[in-house]
Amino acid sequence: MNTDLQFFSCLSGCRVGDFFYFIDISMHVLIRFNLKNYSYELLSYFPSLGTIGMYATRGSYHYKNSLYFLYQHSRNILCYDLESRSCKQYGNFKEDYSRALCMGGCIFENKIISIPQLDRDPIEIFNLDRNSFTELYIKDFLPYIIEDQKPRKIICGDRLENSLYFALFRTSYVLELDIVNQKIKAHNLGNNICIDSFSVGKEGCYFLDCEDKKIKLWNKKNGISDIWKTDFSLCDKTWRIKNIIDLDEDIVAIPTHTERNGLQIFSKKQRTIKKVMIRNCENEFRKNGAFFGAYEVFENKIILFPYATNKLIILDTDSWLIESHEFNMLSEDSVKCRMMEAFELKKIQSENSRSSLNAFLEILIDEEWQ
Repeated sequence: MNTDLQFFSCLSGCRVGDFFYFIDISMHVLIRFNLKNYSYELLSYFPSLGTIGMYATRGSYHYKNSLYFLYQHSRNILCYDLESRSCKQYGNFKEDYSRALCMGGCIFENKIISIPQLDRDPIEIFNLDRNSFTELYIKDFLPYIIEDQKPRKIICGDRLENSLYFALFRTSYVLELDIVNQKIKAHNLGNNICIDSFSVGKEGCYFLDCEDKKIKLWNKKNGISDIWKTDFSLCDKTWRIKNIIDLDEDIVAIPTHTERNGLQIFSKKQRTIKKVMIRNCENEFRKNGAFFGAYEVFENKIILFPYATNKLIILDTDSWLIESHEFNMLSEDSVKCRMMEAFELKKIQSENSRSSLNAFLEILIDEEWQ
């Protein structure tokens, strides 16, 4: 099924070989993107479980011969079989549009870990072989941090060895989930630390300290070390930095808004900072610069998937030159026809009894299509 899209709306994806798989938020379309030549194929359409865009995927993982996607506002997991090209949904189907039930996570052996947006909500561990959930509450392990406090936001990191690291936004706490023993412990980085952005790299946890605007590295062996001082401006309701990418010889900081701040590259060997600006990459909703969702490091390139735009940004990690790749548009009528075709051919299999034809047709009558 080869065709074109209006624009990409990608917040997370999963690499399998030379391909990058993700679900487009706007149209609930599974896309296989070729990392070598930047072509893509639409693989499948899924029924809408709610308002368009509310079911953004915050985690995308590959296990055995299937892809698994975590929804932002639901505790469902969507499974897509790469061989049969069929999909199923698992989970308790709890939905909440007032907050994000999932902001990221990781996969470890046969388990997917889902991290919520707020510290009062449970961390969920899904066993892919048993199709079962286990819930862990931070307050059960760390009552002295959570007790009598207002709900705080979690900045999800990633897995390092057998642990998943994440941070409490605008606090000094990095939390560590021992995946094997299913226990949570806290690391207090100090009273003068205020974590604004957080990522996990090869050497430990990178974070932006909003007290002094320095990007710092923390690990259990060496503690905290300063990397470099940034000049990123703080945008309303967003963090200064979207991602911190740890390469072999460099560290790349990707801000929330590129037109305003540009990218910053720190050389580990030379201890120097390089700034690369990105121009003319506005999206459909943000005219002051693209908001970046997913990214993938492939060969000597970092491929950035901006949200709600038909432009792809490719950063060469040898020359640090930037290339943009623009995609063609697809008419809305064509999308609707292909959605109906996919449904009528019964390419969609769901274990959620509420995924009826009426629910599926919501995506066609939503005001965004008018």
